[in-house]
Amino acid sequence: MVIDFVAGILGAKLSGASWFGVLGALVGSMFGFIILNIPGLFLGSFAGAFLGEYLKYQKTHQAMKAGVGTILGIVFGTVIKVILAFMMIGVFLWGMIRY
Repeated sequence: MVIDFVAGILGAKLSGASWFGVLGALVGSMFGFIILNIPGLFLGSFAGAFLGEYLKYQKTHQAMKAGVGTILGIVFGTVIKVILAFMMIGVFLWGMIRY
């Protein structure tokens, strides 16, 4: 779960979000996850980043860019978690084969 939160924050920051957008993504992802579980993680982080950027700049385009960057960050973090899981399975099976 930490990877999801960090990846969402990094996605927002890399998409050009200010600290308001990053903070909004963090708070939104936490509340979204508590309320709606996995779908809430995506919806909450997008909404938080969008609202944080929109309240600061009053520009819909910048806010949308921050929200989409947050979603892409979470997706990238999920891909990394899946790769790590397969690597752990591979190490486990390699250890089983050797003995």
